[in-house]
Amino acid sequence: MNNVTQGVIAGLVFGAVAVAIMVPMPMPQKRDAMIAAFLNRFGIGFTIAVASLPAAIATRAYAPILGLGVVGSVIIGWIVG
Repeated sequence: MNNVTQGVIAGLVFGAVAVAIMVPMPMPQKRDAMIAAFLNRFGIGFTIAVASLPAAIATRAYAPILGLGVVGSVIIGWIVG
């Protein structure tokens, strides 16, 4: 399976989890919020699989590479958010 396919699958799963968590929550514009959450998480899952996972697989250094990806994502999200 190539990286793009893995990214699509990871994005779909991550997006579905985000939407599933939101189902019981009362909120205005729930449909729009769920679509936005799905698209956001899909993009994150896709990007991680396409950008970080190949390096982790090639070097077999999963924890440091994926861990750095998570930490970097949090920091970047905090800076821009």
